[in-house]
Amino acid sequence: MKRLLAFLLCLAPALARAQTVKGRLVDLTHPFDSQTIFWPTENGFQLEKEFDGTTPGGYYYASNKFCTAEHGGTHVDAPHHFNKAGNMVDEISLTQLVGPAVLVDVSAVCAKARDYQVRVSD
Repeated sequence: MKRLLAFLLCLAPALARAQTVKGRLVDLTHPFDSQTIFWPTENGFQLEKEFDGTTPGGYYYASNKFCTAEHGGTHVDAPHHFNKAGNMVDEISLTQLVGPAVLVDVSAVCAKARDYQVRVSD
């Protein structure tokens, strides 16, 4: 499971309502799997392979089940998380999740110094 499909499914209504965004969209998603960092009290990500192979009818089929805590990796905490009257994730407009950004490219210096820390001067 390389992407958090459940998150995308929650965003489907917002995507349908989204206005056209000018500029370039950058995919900032990360793998969501057994290597993902979770809140210390959570169990993490559990993947159960149900089937991966050829069916009796001769068709290839792959199916998995996964269980995961909501507080893992980079994620969106819905306002409802801390506010009973706040929006759930599927009620957040996609336009609220998109905004101006600045690219600070320190890839060249990081290639030379793995522990480089971004500075204000960058």
